[in-house]
Amino acid sequence: MQAPETIDGFLERAQIEHKKVAENTWIAELHGERKLSIPITLTINGERLTLESFFMRRPQENLDRFYEMLLRRNARAYGVHFALDTTGDVYLVGQRSVTGLDEAELDRIVGAILTEADGMFDAAIRVGFAAYLEADMAWRARQE
Repeated sequence: MQAPETIDGFLERAQIEHKKVAENTWIAELHGERKLSIPITLTINGERLTLESFFMRRPQENLDRFYEMLLRRNARAYGVHFALDTTGDVYLVGQRSVTGLDEAELDRIVGAILTEADGMFDAAIRVGFAAYLEADMAWRARQE
């Protein structure tokens, strides 16, 4: 089975919401408990499959602590790592060869994206957006 058919089959059988947006590109959406929407773009380029998932906007504060937390998590994550784009927004990214790609491996990598995005979201928000959260909680308390 070729990689595109493997990806199509995996997304269908796993009942993951998805859309094929180009010949070798799919957009899928996972649902977490903390990070409710976890988008994933899967792209085949030559002999490489890249999976990319937006995690959060550029943190506003505590940058040293924020990046240290994500770098430490990178050491434990299976097949994916946290990365930044040119504006500082944070993504989860994974790459692998399409050779030997099967649904079990796709399940492991997509599962790792779900685990990392959902598992790290609250902690990352608390560190990178602490002042915003504090102001929001104070506003909510005044509304009660």
